[in-house]
Amino acid sequence: MAIDPSKPFELEYVVDPSGDRQRLDLYVKTMIPSMSRTRIQQRIGEDRVEVNGVPRPSNWRVLSGDAVLV
Repeated sequence: MAIDPSKPFELEYVVDPSGDRQRLDLYVKTMIPSMSRTRIQQRIGEDRVEVNGVPRPSNWRVLSGDAVLV
């Protein structure tokens, strides 16, 4: 797989039952505590956060088993 320089890194998380029904921005904040919520919402607004391969809004509720790509 080729490296895409416009995406310096990608992290993928699979939502476990403890993250079920959390807002997408809050779930990502839980997984990456060093990233500010403002920055997370900015990335979501730029369609750089996906749930099961589809960009979703900040208020999207993740479900157990969802794949979240940041």
